[in-house]
Amino acid sequence: MPVQWLDPASVRPGAGSHPYTWDMQGNGVVVFRFPGIVLPDSNANYEASQGFVKFSVKQRKNVPFGTEIRNSAAIYFDFNPPVITNQTLHTIGKDFVVVGTNTPLLPGWAVQLAPNPASARVQLRVENPAGTYGKMQFRLTNAQGMPVLNGSFEGPVFEFQAAALPQGMYFYEVSSNGTPVATGRLVRTGF
Repeated sequence: MPVQWLDPASVRPGAGSHPYTWDMQGNGVVVFRFPGIVLPDSNANYEASQGFVKFSVKQRKNVPFGTEIRNSAAIYFDFNPPVITNQTLHTIGKDFVVVGTNTPLLPGWAVQLAPNPASARVQLRVENPAGTYGKMQFRLTNAQGMPVLNGSFEGPVFEFQAAALPQGMYFYEVSSNGTPVATGRLVRTGF
């Protein structure tokens, strides 16, 4: 955590996939420990091999506009070298407006999820200007970051039933051959 721009005293732990403990170490390092967690190998059971923890932290006052705050994590399994996660980026600004329900991540790709809000069947349509799709993956998580749906498909269309989901906000990621294509949100309504 970049302590120059963030307030380590404001760290608040949040939801986790498994029981955990946490503490602060010097230099803005937050350590989350999952004692007794036994995750299967991802090749044997991908869903059960996943874990997460959420936390919040406040930025310091008067951080200059345009400042980039980056963060990553090191995941330790037993006594093995750490697995370094992807790096997140938050750019300080003002008057941000979020428009739409999806964000394409690859140039030229387009993703449409309809209907949204949804109460029954939902269709995801992916457009790639090259006309190739590879092995497509759809991942839906609830507001707490827990996965609620994973689906694989080939071609431009994927459908699923939203009626089985509780009402609320969901977040999705679409990837092609393991590369994220788009992210967005889905609202599940009762009507």
